[in-house]
Amino acid sequence: MFKNDSVKVFAPATIANFSCGFDIIGFAIDDIGDTVEATIKSVNYKGNNNIIISNITGDDNVLSYDPLKNTAGITAKNFLKYLNINNIQIELKIKKNMPICSGLGSSAASAVAAIKAINYLLNTNVSYENMIPILMESEKVISGKNHADNVAPSLMGGITIIRSYNPLDIIPIKCPIKINCVIVYPLNLDLPTYYSRKILKDYYPLKDIVNQLGNLASLIVGLMKGDINIICKSMNDFIIEPARSLLIPGYNNIKKNAIDNGALGFSICGSGPSVFAIGIDNIKKIGQSIQKGFLKKNIKTKMLISNINNKGAKILVS
Repeated sequence: MFKNDSVKVFAPATIANFSCGFDIIGFAIDDIGDTVEATIKSVNYKGNNNIIISNITGDDNVLSYDPLKNTAGITAKNFLKYLNINNIQIELKIKKNMPICSGLGSSAASAVAAIKAINYLLNTNVSYENMIPILMESEKVISGKNHADNVAPSLMGGITIIRSYNPLDIIPIKCPIKINCVIVYPLNLDLPTYYSRKILKDYYPLKDIVNQLGNLASLIVGLMKGDINIICKSMNDFIIEPARSLLIPGYNNIKKNAIDNGALGFSICGSGPSVFAIGIDNIKKIGQSIQKGFLKKNIKTKMLISNINNKGAKILVS
């Protein structure tokens, strides 16, 4: 028995990596994300096109309508295969509410919205634990790596830690304080995830790994205790940031602007080029200082001030 013929789901944007937490820590943010409307078109369908993407808005006509080349479509097809359902045809309409290739988990949000919508429509009640591996497969098609630090927080909300990928083990943690965060994303600077991964090395000096692990451990402690000083002191990335910062024009000066204007921590959102800063006061002023740094490189930006979104993906219309 289906709950409805149609449903609309919103899935939030995310900040992954969280400085020194590469492929391990991510959290959902407020206000921006993607919306997917799923509609059952046929319940006696016989054919191979069981998923149709009929409309995409907000993408500047860059995303594919082919369900095998779109994270929402890939996820939807794989989810029906997981459910062993082959006689239903579902139509997807996707609304992008964030920049593509921005580092804010755009591809993950579309996939998350799609799987939650279909799970609701078909009344299958599949657990988040079993949804996430399916979501990771769509991430692999787009970025070349089946990571979960975007899809997990977008689906579940809050902060998630990926303890292990094989076997998959995801640990949600609660931070007892509100983290004031400002995100600045460039409007005319695309940085595909696959390219940001390509520039990373396979091996790093032991001293850098030790420093990274120390910061990662203290970051998790700071988040669990709600200690902003520990959190910000731990936001020092010895491995990923030095490489990826080279792809963001003026990065070092932009970071200096943020710190000079009161930011307690600053880093790259996911694979970039968006950046974020954490602060206690004057968070808007911090964001404006970051924007000024980008403008010196003739890069226009948008700013978002957000706390951690603890709800994750949600049903909008049913």
